[in-house]
This record gives sequence, C-alpha cells and structure tokens, in this order.
Amino acid sequence: MSQPDLPAETASLTPARRRRLWLLVGAAAILFVAGGLALLRYVVYTPPEDQVRVLLRQLRDGEQRNGFGDWVRRLFGLGPREEGPRQWQIVQDLAAIGPEAVPPLIAALKDRAEVVRETAAETLGRIGDPAAIAPLMSLLEDEKQSLRVAAAKALGKIGDPTAVPELLPLVGDLDKTVREAAAEALGSIGDPAAVPALLAALADGTKGPRVEAARALGHIGDPVAMPALVTAFADADPKLRSSAAQALGHIGDPAAVPALLTGLADADPMLRSSAAQALGNIGDPRAATAIVAALKDEESHVRSAAARASGDIGASEAVPLLLAALADADEGVRGAAAQALGEIGDLRALPGLLVALEDAKDDVRRSAAQALGDLGDPRAVAGLTAALKDKEYTVRFWAVLSLGAICDPQAVSTLVKALGDKDEGVRIVAAFALALLNRSEAVPVLAAQLRGECDWAAFAAVVGLAHLNTPEATKALRRAAEEGKRPCIRRFAAKALESSAVTALAAELCGPDRAYHYYAAMSLYFLNAPASLPALAEAQKDRRADVRSTARQALRRLKRVPLGPTVP
Repeated sequence: MSQPDLPAETASLTPARRRRLWLLVGAAAILFVAGGLALLRYVVYTPPEDQVRVLLRQLRDGEQRNGFGDWVRRLFGLGPREEGPRQWQIVQDLAAIGPEAVPPLIAALKDRAEVVRETAAETLGRIGDPAAIAPLMSLLEDEKQSLRVAAAKALGKIGDPTAVPELLPLVGDLDKTVREAAAEALGSIGDPAAVPALLAALADGTKGPRVEAARALGHIGDPVAMPALVTAFADADPKLRSSAAQALGHIGDPAAVPALLTGLADADPMLRSSAAQALGNIGDPRAATAIVAALKDEESHVRSAAARASGDIGASEAVPLLLAALADADEGVRGAAAQALGEIGDLRALPGLLVALEDAKDDVRRSAAQALGDLGDPRAVAGLTAALKDKEYTVRFWAVLSLGAICDPQAVSTLVKALGDKDEGVRIVAAFALALLNRSEAVPVLAAQLRGECDWAAFAAVVGLAHLNTPEATKALRRAAEEGKRPCIRRFAAKALESSAVTALAAELCGPDRAYHYYAAMSLYFLNAPASLPALAEAQKDRRADVRSTARQALRRLKRVPLGPTVP
C-alpha cells in the first residue's frame, strides 16, 4: 500500500525525520483508538452505581473549580455566572441510567455538596421510583431553599399521595419559591385529601399562605373548592384575587363565569388579564362578548390574554379584531392573535397568517406556523415548507407538525428532508408527520424514540407506529410493549397492538395516568378520527385546563376538517 502524500512543508524532511513523524502519527492514532475502546468499555462494563458516582463527582469538582471565578465576578459587581447546561446535562445522563441509578442517587441526597444533593433529587423525580419517596421527604426540612424546592418538585413528579402530609406545611414556607413548588407538587399529585387543609389556609385572613393555597386548590381541581375560591376572588388582596381567578380557570366549572366576567371590568390590569385567561380555560361561550371587548384593552397583556381566550372559546365574532391584532405593536398580542385565529379555524385568516410567518419575532412566527396547521388548508404548504429554513427551532418544529396536520402528499419530500434537521425534536415530529401520511420512512426514527427517556417523543412514536400499522412498525411496537423503559409506554404500546391507535388513545385520555391525558388529546387532534368523538367529549371535563382546551380544539377540527389521516 502506498503512503499518502505528505503536506508540502514536510517534503524537505530527511528520511530519519520522516520516520519519526510517522511514528508520532501512528502513536497518536493508537492512543485515539485506545481512548475510544476505553470509553466503550466504560459504558458497557462499568456498573450503573459507578457511572452515577463518576457523573456526580464531575458535577462536584466543577462546582469547586467555579467557586473562585464566581467570587471574582461578585468582587467586581458582575454577579454570579449564569448557570449553563452542565447540571441539566448531568441530570439527563443520570436519568438515562434508569432505575439502577436510584440507590446511589438516594445516597447522594446526603452528599456534602448542595449541587449534588439538588441534582440527585431532581433526577430521582425524573426516574419516578417510589423507593425515593421517603428520602426525598426527609429533604423537605433541609435548611437550604434550593433543596426544599428540588425535593418538592421531585415528589410532585413521582405523584404518590403519601407525600401530601409532608408537602402541606411547605405551603406556608417563608420562601416564595418553596411555597410555589409545594403548591405545584400538591396539584400534580392531585389528592383530594389535601383540600380541607388548603381550604383552611385560604380562609385564614390573619395569617397563612392564602395565595399559594388558592394556587394549589386550582392545580388539584376539586370542584368542592369553588365557593371558597369565588369568595377569594372578591378579596381586597389583588394577588389573592388573581390567584383565585387562575384557580377557577383550572377547575373549569362554568358556574364561575359570572364572577370572572366582573373581573374583566376591574381597574387592576393584572386581574383583568387573569380573568380573561380563566374564562378561556373554562371555554364557556357566554364569555365571548366580553372577551371580544377585552381585545381593545389599553394594556397589551390583557389584549394578549383576551386573544388566547378567544381561541379557547372558539369565538368566531372575534376574527376581525384578531386579524387587526396581527399588526399590533406588541409581539405577545400578535402571537396570541395568530394562535387564536388557528384555533377558531376561519379561513379568512390564511393570508394574514402567511404574512405573520415572516414576522421579525420568533414567537409570532411559531404561532403562525402552528395556526396554519390548525386551518388545515393545503394553500399553506408552500409557506410552511419555506419556514423549515427558519433559524428558530420552534418555528421549524411547528411548521413540520402543521404539514403533518394538513396531510397533503405534496409535503412528503419536504418532511423526508426534515428527517435530517440539526435538531432532534424536529426530526422526531417529521417522522410523526410522515407516519400520518402513511410513509415507511418514519419507522427508524420513531422506533429509536421508544428506547429513549423523552416521554412525549416515546408517546408520539407509539401513536405514529400504531397508525402506520405495517409489519416493521408492529415489530417495533411489540418490542416497546415488552422491553420499553417506562411502564406507561409499555402499557400504551400493548394497548395499541391489541386494538388501534385511536382506541388506545381514547383509553389513555380517560385513564388513571393524568400526566398522559394531554399527549393523548393532542394525538387525537392530529389523527382527526370520528371514532374519537366520545373520548374527546368526555375530556372536556378533565382536571387539566390544557387537556380541556386541546379536546375542544380537536372537536372543532373534526367539524371543519372531517377527513383526517386514514386510520387503520
């Protein structure tokens, strides 16, 4: 074999020096290969508990190295350095190890470094193993605010009601972020056993965390809290009134509409905004007239909330004002108007949304891309195809999903090309969109997501593969049902195998795992199958406002775009 040509500057080297140079190159190559083999051996043969210790040691060592630099920044008034992706990445890597990482992570909750304890708590929440509940509850009394927050959030993600008695005292914590984390966790767990204590805290006019109690009651969503929240909505404390309005919107009982309508005329713009948002979450058409009037409010955040509520309600009478709002000076209003026009589904919005797809602001372009998919008009395909060159990831993400929602065969080549996008999220939704178009190119990308840690991606993969219903797709689903990392994905894949995508989604939408209700509602929106009507109608009573809103939107889409993807 002839030797490759050397650079020109080496041509004058003596034979001895050339041999020495080749020896150095060969040694470097050997070291490179050896390093790769060592890394492979580490990943394959290193026990999970050792992998956890190595990752946490990297985090601890990095924190110690960064300490002096942060001290210098504070000395010169620059403030601490912004947190980079390092801790987030380590959490991802730890969670990817799975249940085998739980014992060493529990041990790490007692580490001397605060950042290690915080990272261990967050990762345990992501893994969701019940063995972590008791150790995490012990962290709720830690003197460090960040650790109480991390433990509360982790317990909320695990979702076990045994944590409720330990979380309730944190609703009265001296630190606001701890109170908010505890309220969010109680809402995520959703145990009605917490309601009496929270109602007592809400009724205590002399002390107690009334604002956080109202927020937690909204997250739990028990209608028994309605009368107390309506009373709190009339309180003198503006923060409590705003929190009560949001809670009433989360619960979604139409009986709250008359009280909330009075909030649209309040002198406090924050309350007007909260009332508009709550009315949108409830989705009662009785609020349409007042919401349309609020589109002319002098405060931009009130107009933005009113625009979103118009879409949630499906207020067609708002279309002229929403079209005008696409030119509003405030980008939040423009984005909310674009999204609402899509949800209402009036084709008069098509030209304005295509213009908004070229707005200077990322969020406006993203909303326009999403709205064009809601309209379902093939005339938007060219504009959405051009949007796949957008520098902003979320614009490309929604442009791809909207091409899938429109289900026009002329988009196939564009979607196949999007499988090579630089961002994984875009590649995943491109595969999902291709599955809606019954294209086999989707299978490899979707099958790979079944083995990953990302919930929404794995869920979308099951839906796409079940919709395809080809031998290759069925094989991947069977493997997910038997070997999937998450029990919920194994269950969902098994259900899809024994029935169909729509049947499995309908069961998931009304199933016990509330965390997947939104994914199920969104998936049924894209499948647009008449067989999903009963489940979507029932989902309008869901405890989560985003599930109710998505179900209403899916039902409206079924009426105006009766033929979705061919459902096997």
